[in-house]
Amino acid sequence: MKISVVIAEDDPLTRMDIVEILTEAGYDVIGEASDGIEAITVCKEKNPDIVLLDIKMPIITGLQVSKILADENFEGCTVLLTAYNIEEYINKASENKVMGYLLKPIEEKTFLSHLKLIFNNYKNIKSLKKEVKEIKETLDSRKMIERAKGIIMNSTKVSEDEAYRILREVSMTKRVSMLNLSKIIIATGEFNDNYLL
Repeated sequence: MKISVVIAEDDPLTRMDIVEILTEAGYDVIGEASDGIEAITVCKEKNPDIVLLDIKMPIITGLQVSKILADENFEGCTVLLTAYNIEEYINKASENKVMGYLLKPIEEKTFLSHLKLIFNNYKNIKSLKKEVKEIKETLDSRKMIERAKGIIMNSTKVSEDEAYRILREVSMTKRVSMLNLSKIIIATGEFNDNYLL
């Protein structure tokens, strides 16, 4: 599947060059913008894999666009286009979840190789974040189940293994996940025979 890109660049010739370079390299350019407001609108509509933002755009700068996108939890890879290699921009960009920046004027081979590297890093980070989230959810689920098991043990004076068996049995009988059942037990703070009916 092709990687989708939105290009936000106020200079039409530069934008046209970038569109041509990316299209020939197999990217899918799904949107273009000539100012910051258009960039935000197109990104919200199209939800691209990559958005290329010129730093110096009219109305709203690329940096401001990157901040707005970050605040609104934009999922794509944000990359800045700039003719300025200035530390201040880089510091602000990193605060706005920008994955990298590419220098203008565009030199095709360098541009494409750097963009590929930036996007691969972005995918790796996204994958790690997903993994961390899943691990956290698993741990949170286990904690909930342990707490519910404790309530069952206290309420019915059974062993830990028996409490787990009861929890699993009620979960299957009531057709509710063990996690959701555990949340209900924790919310009420007790477990009684009614659960077994």
